Amino acid sequence: MVSTKDKTIQKKSSVKQKKPVRRKKGGFARLLGIILAMFYLFALWNWIFHEGVETSILHTGLLEIKVPSEGVLIRTETLIFAQSDGIVIPKADNGQRIPNKGTIAVLVDKSSSGLISGIESMEREIIRRVIEESADNPYNDPVLREKVQKEVNRLTNAAVSKNLRFVNEIQIVLERLLYQRNKAVFEQQDDRLYLQKEKSELEQLKKTLDEKAVTVKADYSGLVVWSSEEAYEKYAPDDISLLTTSDLTYDEKKHAKVSIESIAADKSFPTKKGQIFAKLINNEKSWYVCVVDNKYAQRLIAGINIVLRIDNIDIDIPCTVESVQPAGDKTKVVLSFDSMIEQTIHLRHVRADLVISSINGIKVPVRSLANRNYVDNTADIIVVRFNRANVKRVKILEEQDTYAIVEAASDVNEIDPIRVFDIYVVNPRNVEQGQVIEQ
Repeated sequence: MVSTKDKTIQKKSSVKQKKPVRRKKGGFARLLGIILAMFYLFALWNWIFHEGVETSILHTGLLEIKVPSEGVLIRTETLIFAQSDGIVIPKADNGQRIPNKGTIAVLVDKSSSGLISGIESMEREIIRRVIEESADNPYNDPVLREKVQKEVNRLTNAAVSKNLRFVNEIQIVLERLLYQRNKAVFEQQDDRLYLQKEKSELEQLKKTLDEKAVTVKADYSGLVVWSSEEAYEKYAPDDISLLTTSDLTYDEKKHAKVSIESIAADKSFPTKKGQIFAKLINNEKSWYVCVVDNKYAQRLIAGINIVLRIDNIDIDIPCTVESVQPAGDKTKVVLSFDSMIEQTIHLRHVRADLVISSINGIKVPVRSLANRNYVDNTADIIVVRFNRANVKRVKILEEQDTYAIVEAASDVNEIDPIRVFDIYVVNPRNVEQGQVIEQ
């Protein structure tokens, strides 16, 4: 018979015999974990540090050769001052072309403010009644539709570029276009007898106002800008040669949200004697005076025709380089243009690209070119043929920023030169002729 003491001893002995078995299982698990970790680290090491060969496909593309610049837009501007205190009644839209001796505005004394308010109120009410009863669709007018679409495009471009500084101006233009259209419909409705009394009263009020008015006429044919800005003497055409690099430098904080202040003159506004209330701009010629980095100076030659592309304006303005002059660590360039002036009259300090030319051809990253010879402007590019690297000599036709347009070098007897849709090595560093390249 086994005693309780003997049972206890046997139990302890059994426990001691099982412990080594547990240690062996734990050791095996740890060993398996270490092996798996080594495989994982080895794979991770290869994934991170293995230098693969990146390839791409040769294709044609357009490369614009452009020079970044910053400067000011200069125009022949005639400032129009108020001859006395009073109220200005515009006779032209903001930016509208006025013929020589055409009426820009009329100026009346402040005592006529009540008369002006009465005319404007009566005219709005008559127009409202006419338009409400008119069966015409305002968008059947192709001219109106084109102008509205132009402003919608400006608004779209502003939203895409996240530059909303012209949104208020666009809104004002759209409201003015609608008002003009409604007024045109009103003036064409001569058969509405029930409005003849109101129309007669309106005409009588206007006649009374005209008797008190001073007419302001244009000295030459030009564009009218309703403005309250101070005179810009230093930005006159005669002073272009006096402008310094500091005058032409674009200051993001100072100029990004600033344009020439203009008034949307769809109704009368007060003025004081001697105050500028409008400008007449000669639209025959305008200038862009700017500074560029000296490294681009050799690309700009007096007399060449290039394209001016002002930031945040979706237009290309043809212009001519008038002069190129060194100005310390910068180069001063004067350009002139005689078209699209009305689309720039609200701008003064701007940033713009001077687009010198554009070229179409095989377009590759500059970093894909090796062994470059700056004398004859040639370089090597590595193409992949039958999974092997083949070094080809190419001629660099043009280069801009990080891209270049190339073609097969003419003075190299290539049996199989580069062609569109070839596979090429994006980064040729450490890649040699004949090297196997997995794709």
